[in-house]
Amino acid sequence: MRRLMTVTPFLYMLFPNLPPFCSNYGMSIMVFSTDETTNKAVVCAGVPDKSDEFKQLDVTEWLTTALGPLKGRCGKGKSGLASGQGTDASQVKAALDLAASFASMKLN
Repeated sequence: MRRLMTVTPFLYMLFPNLPPFCSNYGMSIMVFSTDETTNKAVVCAGVPDKSDEFKQLDVTEWLTTALGPLKGRCGKGKSGLASGQGTDASQVKAALDLAASFASMKLN
């Protein structure tokens, strides 16, 4: 836990249960949060770094794909965790669909 907190303090503050969830359950996850007032979205993604999925599903590539409809961008990500934001929260449904399709394609 300490290593994840120092590597990704912003992500950990937003979603404190995301790093242990990914590690403990060996499950990839993407979380979307929108602010309808500003029409912005924050997206956080995690892929357990000690899993087979980590080799197949690059967290930054996955997040970048999902941020496309949201007109967003993300950082490099570390240890299987990445976050980004977009300026068109009205497209969150399209982003969710694209993220699910991308992950399915990479993991099958």
